[in-house]
Amino acid sequence: MHRINTILIFFLFFFVALAGASWSFLQSRAFGRLLSKAITKVSSEYDAKVKFSRLDVRFFPPGLALEDVSVDYDRQGTKVIAEAGELGVSFDLQLFRGNKFRLREIFLTEGFAEVALAKEKDDGKNPWDLIQAELRKLPIDIGML
Repeated sequence: MHRINTILIFFLFFFVALAGASWSFLQSRAFGRLLSKAITKVSSEYDAKVKFSRLDVRFFPPGLALEDVSVDYDRQGTKVIAEAGELGVSFDLQLFRGNKFRLREIFLTEGFAEVALAKEKDDGKNPWDLIQAELRKLPIDIGML
């Protein structure tokens, strides 16, 4: 019986140490830089440049946040330059509602954006309405923006 308890305690200690090391690595600036390079490479296919310094994984509410974010998008006459201290999403506890992935909210702190629409898209509408219309086309349901 004593041997089983020792093995169980060793297993629990190993699992907690591994989970803590994984959590620390996900929160590190080194991982943020690696992830930022990968996202920059993928986003360049869409004529966008996305950079950030750190990924913050949150438990309550469950979500992800990127710190020191900058976005530069220039395609077909539409130009967007944006920066934020923090940009993130929090997930609804019911991740799927119907056939759509459910986000609780998208949040932005300490940020700004400059949007210049292409001539053919600029028909006097508010750019924020155009952005929300585009977001509604995504295969996710956003609760709050």
